[in-house]
Amino acid sequence: MTTSSINGFITDASGEFLPGATVTAVHEPSGTTYGTVTTEAGRYTFPSVRIGGPYKITVTYVGFSEQSKSNVFAELGLAASVNITLKEGGTQLEEVLITSDAAQLFNGERTGAASSINTEQLRTLPTVTRSISDFTRLSPQSNGGNSFGGRDGRYNNFQVDGANFNNGFGLNDNPLPGGGGLSIDAIEEIQINIAPYDVRQSGFSGAGINAVTRSGTNKFVGSAYGFFNNQNFQGKKVNGDEITRPDATSQTLGFRLGGPLIKNKLFFFVNAEHIKKTGSGVGAVNLWKASENGVADPSRNISRTRRSDLEAVRNHLINQWGYDPGAYEDYANDNSEKTTSFLARIDWNINAKNKLAVRYNQVESSAPSLVNANSGAYPRTPFETGRVSSLSMSFANTMYSTKNIVRSITAELNSEITPRLSNQFLATYSRIQATRSSPSKEFPMIDIGFAGDSLRKAGVTTYQNYISAGYELFTYGNDVLNDNFIITNNLNYTVGRHNFTSGISFEMQKFGNRYLRNGTSYYRYASVEEFLTTGTPNEVAPLQFALTYPYEGQDPYAPIKYGLPSIYIQDKFDISERFTLTAGIRAEMPVFLNDLTPNTSS
Repeated sequence: MTTSSINGFITDASGEFLPGATVTAVHEPSGTTYGTVTTEAGRYTFPSVRIGGPYKITVTYVGFSEQSKSNVFAELGLAASVNITLKEGGTQLEEVLITSDAAQLFNGERTGAASSINTEQLRTLPTVTRSISDFTRLSPQSNGGNSFGGRDGRYNNFQVDGANFNNGFGLNDNPLPGGGGLSIDAIEEIQINIAPYDVRQSGFSGAGINAVTRSGTNKFVGSAYGFFNNQNFQGKKVNGDEITRPDATSQTLGFRLGGPLIKNKLFFFVNAEHIKKTGSGVGAVNLWKASENGVADPSRNISRTRRSDLEAVRNHLINQWGYDPGAYEDYANDNSEKTTSFLARIDWNINAKNKLAVRYNQVESSAPSLVNANSGAYPRTPFETGRVSSLSMSFANTMYSTKNIVRSITAELNSEITPRLSNQFLATYSRIQATRSSPSKEFPMIDIGFAGDSLRKAGVTTYQNYISAGYELFTYGNDVLNDNFIITNNLNYTVGRHNFTSGISFEMQKFGNRYLRNGTSYYRYASVEEFLTTGTPNEVAPLQFALTYPYEGQDPYAPIKYGLPSIYIQDKFDISERFTLTAGIRAEMPVFLNDLTPNTSS
């Protein structure tokens, strides 16, 4: 949903409905004009208008004075109800100022639990992360972050300009693909629907979140902005005790600009933003220092792992195997998280009856991560310790980065076929990729256990890690591709007191997931002493070995094509000016568009 609507009844001074009255609505910032005539029941409807305002509503009717109402605002997904009474005569009445009041929260156009955040609220409300989640949590049904009504964020449906824009593969519960990247400065309004009575909305059991991007107007409007934060903005003490504040810097630079290319006809809007974070998250948990005596001291961030053992392992990898595992202290803070986003939008008033909007946006981000905490090769032997903890340390090259690339294009055409019949056509395509990379050259992943904890002992079912080195065991060749195509057409027809909506929609998602666990091989040793025998005549066999590779000729991406056709119809019946009945039905049938190979393994 990208638009709002304006409707109401036109009556004379005695309360009689006036059929055939001419009604126009003008979006004053852009000069966009909408026109219609009232039905035999005196009702008018503009089913698809630009959100926001102010609008000026003008009514003319033979034998009656022209009436205008100004300062009308239309919220996303919520109709502005404006009833107008005409008086006989030929003198134009003074304009009437419409102001918002508490009654708007309980008007007949609001159905189901929903919350809206408009441009002014986005601009003035406090935000820590400048993410959409800072605003969606304002919904009373939010459990914080991206959870609504107790549902995981993967059960939400996120839309940008009415087109699904989801984290379809579901690697995390962030509603946006690629971990985010849609700048708050590019958004005009956000709506959170929990239980909407609208057959056009589907695909969620948590919340339907819809963000509409800004568009240009007849005035050139823009801004340049920057934000900076580091550890010096954090507190120094808790209950009077000094606390360690890891170095953590965040910098944001961006701009936005919108305006007319042709006044009242063609408009543009662009936004670009770059975010760089250093030492945040990763650095905060990579403060462990090697010990000299093998005794951990968490209060001083000293691990039990001996410096002498780390040096011995490092020298053996370099001298025996020609592999440099990297540093073992203070390396995470040298890595930075970066996000660059760009959005461009064109709005074209083709003529009085056709309006076209085209949007393109892309996000590229990369985020460093420490080595997986405690997963190993199959069969799994439970870890008692993480690979980076007070009891274990890892070398720098065990880190990995996740790079996300999101590109999306959307086109929307709103057409007035007749004064009572209108159509909305919406098409979108997005390509989402999440891939991993490692600073390490191709080399096995190696875990070394705590001396004396050999798993060869009968009955030992746990494993205490001590040192880790090599190519992170889940990173090699790890890549996710997700192509999404959605086409939707909605037809709206108004007759009497009825407002009919019917439509069809087809969504196709194509996934490819390449995941080669232990792709560079995996070795686990019982102790430093046993690992140091590798490559020598006295070499001791590892406790575990694993290697994953695709069979020749097999597609390692395991492709899946999924389609979801939908058809729906709805009637919104205005029984009176204060009572509206909505009834509708929607049918969907998920289908797989490629043959799936059955898993015959036991």
